[in-house]
Amino acid sequence: MNKKLLISMILFSILLAGLVFAFNPPCRCIEFCEETQYCYMGECTNLQLADLDCMNGGDYADKCPICPICNPLAECIDNDNKFIYDDDPDHDYCKKYYDEYLETYSGGTYPNECIQTVNFTVREKLPNGKSTSLKGASISLINLIDGIDYSDVFEFKYNYTNYNGSFTVPRCRGDILTTFVASKEGYDAHVIDKTLYNDYKPGPITIDFELPSGVCHVDCTNSYGRCNPQCEGFEDEQGENCSFYVDINFSKNVTELCAYKKEGTNIILNETDDTYYMIDCCEGSGELQEIVRPSIDINLVEGKDLISIQKPVMFSDSQPGRISIFTWNN
Repeated sequence: MNKKLLISMILFSILLAGLVFAFNPPCRCIEFCEETQYCYMGECTNLQLADLDCMNGGDYADKCPICPICNPLAECIDNDNKFIYDDDPDHDYCKKYYDEYLETYSGGTYPNECIQTVNFTVREKLPNGKSTSLKGASISLINLIDGIDYSDVFEFKYNYTNYNGSFTVPRCRGDILTTFVASKEGYDAHVIDKTLYNDYKPGPITIDFELPSGVCHVDCTNSYGRCNPQCEGFEDEQGENCSFYVDINFSKNVTELCAYKKEGTNIILNETDDTYYMIDCCEGSGELQEIVRPSIDINLVEGKDLISIQKPVMFSDSQPGRISIFTWNN
């Protein structure tokens, strides 16, 4: 074989391997606190920082003390705040960004502050009260973490699991109550609410799922009293059946919105400036409800700017809510 051709092939293989296996997070310059102080994320050279005008008084900016997911790559988040993670070759970059950077990143101000490791077990709950290991369950995530929807990530990565293992969730800051679901055909899904922090403090957490043999009731609930989409159409010996509420007003998928929520949980189908439109899970007992939206009466203070912050919260019964916080500057 021609020597030059052989060398070219080797170099090409090395280059290809680098493209396939290496992920270099892009260099980005972030401005903090509406001041002229900057920091950077990704892998940056001094030349790149200079080109980005990422300088602090003539000195090169320092690496950002916050976690990468606090300021994620915009091209990997869709219009519904869902992280893009699928089989589309055009999205391989986002998969690498998640797998090789966000899921393993231990930066921030402290080591391991930017990830939360979750160790899990999945067992079959037996009628005698004991349990045994169960393979093949799917683990899903049904609410946002730090404002981002990772449902596609979990559907792709954890659609078939062993009876034990672990996964990592990128974190920004603070604690957040999160709902995880373990499910398998023929079994009742087990829904567990768990507060996430990070691996720095308090460290990795553990979730133990137990799935009993599947049971459906005519109110669309399973043995845990939660709305199970797989119960749609179930009919008992008396001819009564499960039928999830069908929204003809706002075209919302109630079966999906109520999935694995406790029976009677309120979900908001639509909201205006003065009204919430809600139904009760699973079958919408009481039909569509119009609830007056609370008004906010704030007295302004002369010479001070009013700052309004709204934060989504989840109560201990898994019902969503929103807290409004008002402050005045000095």
